[in-house]
Amino acid sequence: MRIVVKVGTNVLTDNSDVIQNSVVKRLTAEIFELRQKGHEVVLVSSGAVGSGRARLPALLSVDDKQIWAAVGQPYMMQLYGKYAAEFKAEVGQLLILRSELTDKERYVNLVEVINGMLKAGVLPIINGNDVISKADLVTGDNDVLAGMVAAAIGADKLIILTNQEGFFTADPNFDKQAKLIKEIKNVGFELERLCSIGKSTGGRGGMLSKVRAARQATNAGVETIIADGRTEGVLAKALGSPHIGTKFLPIGAKDINEKKRWLLAAKGFGQLVVDGGAAAALLKSKSLLLPGIISCRGMFDKGEIVEVVDKSGLAIAYGKVNYSLDEVQKALALRKDLGRGGNLEKEVIHADHMAVIKTP
Repeated sequence: MRIVVKVGTNVLTDNSDVIQNSVVKRLTAEIFELRQKGHEVVLVSSGAVGSGRARLPALLSVDDKQIWAAVGQPYMMQLYGKYAAEFKAEVGQLLILRSELTDKERYVNLVEVINGMLKAGVLPIINGNDVISKADLVTGDNDVLAGMVAAAIGADKLIILTNQEGFFTADPNFDKQAKLIKEIKNVGFELERLCSIGKSTGGRGGMLSKVRAARQATNAGVETIIADGRTEGVLAKALGSPHIGTKFLPIGAKDINEKKRWLLAAKGFGQLVVDGGAAAALLKSKSLLLPGIISCRGMFDKGEIVEVVDKSGLAIAYGKVNYSLDEVQKALALRKDLGRGGNLEKEVIHADHMAVIKTP
């Protein structure tokens, strides 16, 4: 079984301001216990910014996060390497940006490197390259990155470790009546609205980003579990029966070609909401035309990969868009004002550049 494990800063610090060596040691040991059972594991680890902040507390600016990351990342790798050595194994560092997955050539190279590391018995440790990109400090996080990687490498499971038991009906920090949801099939607008929009103190994610990561992974056929990383033996328990945490059931089929896998993995920040007629047409492998689009969400440029959803927010397809957000919005406004379809000369997304989510 191929497993992607994502661990957040608040797990690694045990909700303190300092990375806890004992937590890193425990999680490393749990990962190698899975490997000893024949599983392949890729780790997506936060903690670099938190580690650097503890070493340079006098730096207070938001821009200093890049310096914190530069200082903290080597320390995190030193820790993982130290505890991996107890299992006579090596770790390998991969600092990546979203562009490594959204650019087709870089995507292919990245997947080849990860597969090569797994074959060589090396534990791949991935983190967002916060030193290089200010944009990722604001718009990206390791939750989303973990979902993209899980889709890209055809993982069987994605386990997201956080400082909550799983996904609740409300924020358990403020609502004592909140109940843990053990199993979720579809992630639509209603489920996203249940997420707290706030972010955790140490990290940059929050439950919404974890749910969106689960959404992307499950649409690519990857079962996803959100669980409390502070729990002893959490990885074995997440894979057990009954499992701990919240399980998101896979929606899409895993048996897809590499082009479609890339489209599923490379989704950016854009979303197109379509009507029932367009949704039915897409399921029949038709192109997406402007008349079927109700609205746009997020942001995207021409040539980026966007998610196509129905009115309830359930994903239908992922595809390379032929127009920017601004162009699509102007065409939609023109259609509303003048009752005609705007001035788009070709399909918004051509069928040849689309991955439709079909259930197994």
